[in-house]
Amino acid sequence: MQPIAVLGAGSWGTALALYLSRMGQEVRLWSIETKRIHEMETARENSHYMPGYPFPESLHPIADMEKAVKGAGVVLIAVPSAGFRNILNLLKPLLHHKAHVISVTKGLDLETGQLLHDVAQDILGTEHAYAVLSGPSFAKEVAAGLPTAVVVATQDKHFSKDLIERFNSQIFRIYFSTDL
Repeated sequence: MQPIAVLGAGSWGTALALYLSRMGQEVRLWSIETKRIHEMETARENSHYMPGYPFPESLHPIADMEKAVKGAGVVLIAVPSAGFRNILNLLKPLLHHKAHVISVTKGLDLETGQLLHDVAQDILGTEHAYAVLSGPSFAKEVAAGLPTAVVVATQDKHFSKDLIERFNSQIFRIYFSTDL
């Protein structure tokens, strides 16, 4: 399985990075806040957003977005909605042609008022499979390994199979929808 890049090292991004790395996946956790990434590299935890949850060896904080997404099969975007458009613009030239994108960002685009999946389509086009993961869920519960159920919406059947392999477990159950 190719690595997964998680863009956004807040509570939700860190919780999902912890979960996926505990599942044995190589996870690259990136943040625009390079100082925090360097702190995470040293401390091997996100002491600002998720203290007390040590990083498994397969979780790699990376300060360079290009290095984080290089060779990643899936890029998970977990940034605040205010930065979503900017991150997509930075990400677009870095994505390899087979990379898939999944968003866990909630809200609307500040510039246009659009739903975020519409912004993603405007910027990324249809070249990359796209999905949205939404709750009900809580970052701290995911980090603690408590049972969680989420909905993943995508219109790409192959991507949905990949997401089942990556996310589904006895403690993390995904349900599918095609309604982004």
